[in-house]
Amino acid sequence: MKNPKKGFVDHIPIMYVLVENSKLTFRASLFQMLSEAELALLRCWMTLMLLPFGTKDLIPDQRPFTAAFNRIEQLPQFRKAQSDEDPPPQMLDDMLRVPLLVLMLDDPLPNWLQGLTAHKEIGVLSPSAHVFDSLRSARGIHAGLLKGAEDLRESYRVLRELIAAGSANDRYDQNIRSTLGSLTDIDLLQKRPRLEFIPPFPLPQPWDGRPQRTCLTACRTMLWSRGFWPKATLGE
Repeated sequence: MKNPKKGFVDHIPIMYVLVENSKLTFRASLFQMLSEAELALLRCWMTLMLLPFGTKDLIPDQRPFTAAFNRIEQLPQFRKAQSDEDPPPQMLDDMLRVPLLVLMLDDPLPNWLQGLTAHKEIGVLSPSAHVFDSLRSARGIHAGLLKGAEDLRESYRVLRELIAAGSANDRYDQNIRSTLGSLTDIDLLQKRPRLEFIPPFPLPQPWDGRPQRTCLTACRTMLWSRGFWPKATLGE
C-alpha cells in the first residue's frame, strides 16, 4: 500500500485451508504426486494459484506488471486439514485468530466446521454443488461454487463478503478493521491487478481427462519451481 494512512495495517494475509476427505488421504491416485484426496481437490488447487496472498494484493492502484510479478513471487499460503480429524491445536488457534479464513473443500463437510463457525465467520469454496447448496444459507459461512468460468468471480465475491464481515467485527484491532473497511466498497474482481491482454479462461472440471492432465502439469511445474517437491519426487 502506498503511503499507508495512520491506523492502517499494511498487509493482512489470507489463511487458506484445504480440507481433505480423510477416507481418501492414504489412497494412491494414477498420478504419483497426488493422493486420491488431493486429486478430489484439484479444482481447489488450481483456483488457489489465482487467488491473492493477502490484502496487499487487492489494492487497485498497483502497476500491472509489478503486481503480476509480485503475485508470482508471493503465492498464497495454505495449510491442509482432514475432514474427520480436528485440526492440530496451533492450527485451530490460527484459524480462530486470523480475520480472513477460507476453507477449500469437497464432500464430506469436516466434522469440526460447526464448532469453528460458532466463533467466527469464514469463507468456503467448493467444486461441489451439494456442498454449496448445504452451506449457502448457513450462519457464519460465505460459500462460493467453483464451476465453469465462475471460479474467480465466486472466489472474489466470498473474499469481499468476508472482508466486509471482518471490518465490522469488534474482536479485531481497530487498525485491522480500518484496513478491511478500506476494501469493502471496491469491486475486488474488477479492480484486481492483471494484464489485460491475457484472455480469461475457465478451469476444467477434475474429471475432464486431457484438461486434467494439463492442470496437473501446471500444478507440478508451479510446485517444483517453488521448491515444494524435489526432482526425485516428481519422477524427473
